[in-house]
Amino acid sequence: MDNDRPRNYIDEVISKIINNDVCWVSTVGKSCEKNHDLIDDEIQFREVDIDNLYLPKHDIMTTWHNDFDNGIWFSIFAANDEDVEIDKVVILDMTDGTEAERINKLIEGFQVSG
Repeated sequence: MDNDRPRNYIDEVISKIINNDVCWVSTVGKSCEKNHDLIDDEIQFREVDIDNLYLPKHDIMTTWHNDFDNGIWFSIFAANDEDVEIDKVVILDMTDGTEAERINKLIEGFQVSG
């Protein structure tokens, strides 16, 4: 999630996400659809580029969620991959911490009800 970060910042984050072998990326927040599209564009670019840029051996699935709470819930409980075991979920708050309390409350609520 981000609050309209500059494009070069988002591009750097996307590159690091792909280079670290993620198998699922769910975007949430104000720019979720735009960031989802940027991730998909970078994956497609790497698939066809003649320089053979890095991609994991598995497919990277992507989703976007306008509903903040649902997007976080989906990322923790519903995202799955048949070929890759998802053993950790990373929530990247690119809002300079303005959403940290909200995220922590959601996670605490999930633990209580889970």
